[in-house]
Amino acid sequence: MLMDLIKPVAINPQNIAISHEIAKGSFGMIFSAKLNGRNVAVKRIRRDDGVDLAWKLRNAYLELNIMNQLSHPNVLQLFGVTMQFSRDRRSSLNFGIVMELCSDSLQKHMQKKRLSLYDRMKFGVEILQGVTYLHSSGIIHRDLSTQNILLNQHGRVKIADFGCARKVNDDGEYFSTTISGSPAYMAPEQMHTSPLTTKVDVWALGVILWELATQKLPWADEAMMESPTRVADFEYCKRKIVKCRLPRPMSSGFAPNLAESYYKLICSCHHLNAINRFSSKQVLDEFLQIVGSVEDKKFQDMARTASFMDKLMIKGGEGISPRFTKLATKLFNFYTAYNPDKIPDIPSLVQEYENNEDKLNKNLYARYKVDLDSFDRFEGSQSTSKIAPSIASNADTWRNGYDSVPSSSVSTANYEHSGHTCHCKEEIWLEEKSKLIEENNQLREEKRKMQDELLSQRNVITSMRNELQYLRQALKSMRA
Repeated sequence: MLMDLIKPVAINPQNIAISHEIAKGSFGMIFSAKLNGRNVAVKRIRRDDGVDLAWKLRNAYLELNIMNQLSHPNVLQLFGVTMQFSRDRRSSLNFGIVMELCSDSLQKHMQKKRLSLYDRMKFGVEILQGVTYLHSSGIIHRDLSTQNILLNQHGRVKIADFGCARKVNDDGEYFSTTISGSPAYMAPEQMHTSPLTTKVDVWALGVILWELATQKLPWADEAMMESPTRVADFEYCKRKIVKCRLPRPMSSGFAPNLAESYYKLICSCHHLNAINRFSSKQVLDEFLQIVGSVEDKKFQDMARTASFMDKLMIKGGEGISPRFTKLATKLFNFYTAYNPDKIPDIPSLVQEYENNEDKLNKNLYARYKVDLDSFDRFEGSQSTSKIAPSIASNADTWRNGYDSVPSSSVSTANYEHSGHTCHCKEEIWLEEKSKLIEENNQLREEKRKMQDELLSQRNVITSMRNELQYLRQALKSMRA
C-alpha cells in the first residue's frame, strides 16, 4: 500500500544533496537540501533510533496520502518521496518526504518581531484561506498551531505537519481511538475519543487569531505563574479550555468597533458545543469583512483580492474566463514574491491590463526589474505552490505551473528604461549559464572524490590479495 503511493512520486536519492539539519522530532529529522538545484526540505526517518519502524511507516503513509491530494498556495507543497536501502543492517532503511523549504514558523517569527497590523491581517487571511481549502477537500488537520504554520522566503503562510490530518467520512466525521494535537489549541471534544468534525480546526483558528492579536502564547501568562511547561501540559490545558476563556486582547491595533468585531469572531470559534461554532468559510468571510472595514486602501485591496482568490481556489473560478484566471493567479504570485507588504487590488489590475499584457510587463519591469513572463518561468516554479485541481480543470493554469503563457505576453522583453535597452532574455540566459557551470563544477568534484575512493578501495583489495597469497605460501610450506 505504501509502495503504491510512493511509486508515482518517487525521487532518485542521487538527485538530492543534503545540506544541514534544521529540526528534529519523534518522526525523525528534517534537513535543508537541494533537489536538482531547488531548495527543499527533507523529512527523514531512520530505523536506528529505537522507535518502531512499522509505526513510523504507517504515519508516513497517512501523511503522504493526505499531502498527495493537496494543492494550494497556503499549504506546504509535497515534491515527492525518496527511499534508499543500505547494506548496513543497523540503518537499512532511509526514507524521506521531500517538501517545500520554509524559513521559519509563525510562532518563532512573532517571537522575534512585533508584527504590524497589516502583517497580522495578511497572515490571518492566508491561514483562513488554507484551512477553508482543507475543509472543502474533506480534511481535518487536527494539529493547527502557530508552530505548524510556516512562512516561506516571501513571507507567505504554509500550513504544514499533516501527521494528524485525516479524511472525514460522508457524514463529515472522523472517529479516532487516540487523542492527537497540541494541547493549548485543542477543542474540548478533541480531548476525548469522541467523533471529530472540521469544527476542531475552527477552535484552533480562534486560538491562532487571538495569538495574532496579542503575540502571546495561549494560556502563557497564567501558566507561567505555576510552571513554564504548563502551556504544553495536556491536563492543565484541558481544565483551562473547559472552564475558562482566553482573555479579550487588550490592544489589537484596530479601531474600537473593529476590535469588538474581532473579539466576537474569536468567540464564535470557541463555543463549547461544536455545532454552534462557525465553519471555517464563515470565519474567513467575517474576517475579510473586518479587514475590508479598515480605513486604509491597502487593507481594502487585501480583502477584495483575498475574496477574489478564494472564489478561484474554492469554487473553481465559476463564471471567470480562463484568461482572466491565468493573469490573476500570475499577478497574485508575483506581488506575493516582490511586494508582499502591499498586494494591490488584483481583480481591478487584471481588468485594466487583461488586453494589454505588454504594457503591464513593461510597467512591472520598470519597477521590479523583472516581468511576469520571466518571473513565471524561472522564479514562480520555485516559489509558488500548485492550486486545487478544480481550477486546473477550468483554466488549465495552476496545475501546470503556468508553463503555457498567453501569446500576447512579451517573450523577448526588450524595454527602454533610463535610456538603456534591457534584454531580460539575455540576462536570464547568463544566469542560467552560471548555474549550469556551477553545477558542472560540483559534479566534477564529486566525480574526483568517487575516483579517489575507488582507487583507495582498489589498493585495499590489492593489499588483501597479497596477504592472502602470503598465507597460501605459508600454509603450503607448513604442509611440506
